[in-house]
Amino acid sequence: MKSYRIFIVVVVVLILVNCIVLGAFWYQQDKQHRPDGPPRAVNTYLIKELSLTADQQKTYAGMVKAHFEFTRKLNQQNRQLRDEFFKNIKSAVLDTAAANATERKIGTIQMMLDTATLNHFRQFRKILNATQQDKFDHIIQNALHMMGGPPQGRPGMHHGPDGMPPPPDGQGPPPGQGPPPDGQGPPPPGN
Repeated sequence: MKSYRIFIVVVVVLILVNCIVLGAFWYQQDKQHRPDGPPRAVNTYLIKELSLTADQQKTYAGMVKAHFEFTRKLNQQNRQLRDEFFKNIKSAVLDTAAANATERKIGTIQMMLDTATLNHFRQFRKILNATQQDKFDHIIQNALHMMGGPPQGRPGMHHGPDGMPPPPDGQGPPPGQGPPPDGQGPPPPGN
C-alpha cells in the first residue's frame, strides 16, 4: 500500500514538472512575438549580423519604437476593417459595393504598412557605414521574412496570381468557384 502512494506522488510530481516545462516553453515562444513591436529575433538578428555600435543600437531602438507606434495604429484599423469585411459572411445578400469599398480600404492600409516598412529600413540603412550597408543589402530579405513578410513558398513550388499553390490535381477550380479576374469584385451570389 505504501508503494502505491509513492507511485501516485511520483506521477503527480512528474505531471507538475511537465506543466512547468511546457509553461516556460510557451512563455519563451510568446516573448518572441511580443505585442509591443516586431519579434525580438529580428532586432537581435540585425544588431548581431551588422555589428551595430552602441550609438547605432540606440538610434535603431528609437527608430523601431517610432515605426512600431505608426504601424500599430494602422494594424488596429486593418483588424477592424477585416472584421467588418468578414461580417458579410452572415448576411443573406452581399452588399457588393460596401464589401468592395472595405476591401479597397484594407488594401490602402496594407500599402501604407509596406511603405512605412520600406521607409523605416531605408532610414535604418542610412545610419550604417559602407561595410554594414553592403551586409544589410544581403540580409534584409531574411529580416523581412522573420517579420512575417509575404510567403515565398517552398523552393520549386509555383504559386498562382492569388498567391495560393495550385490544386494537387493540377486542375483549376470549377467555373465561378475561383478568385475573380483582376479588377473585378467578388463573384455574384448564387454562382
